[in-house]
Amino acid sequence: MMSSLEQFKGCKDWLKDKGQYIPYPTSWLNQKRWEDEVAEVLDIKQDSFLRDMILEMEEKESDKEVRSTKMH
Repeated sequence: MMSSLEQFKGCKDWLKDKGQYIPYPTSWLNQKRWEDEVAEVLDIKQDSFLRDMILEMEEKESDKEVRSTKMH
């Protein structure tokens, strides 16, 4: 499952429109989407724009988690 997630993180569909089409985690898990075939994986290591965009998205997600834990 985790290796599939890594592939999906670099797929064209998840990266277009600043990640607007990344499925909700619960939907991805409940629908067993890790079993889907990844249509097109972009080489994010070679594309600095995509790499920076992914890093920014991960940073925002991390910030949300930190704020969430501080509120509890």
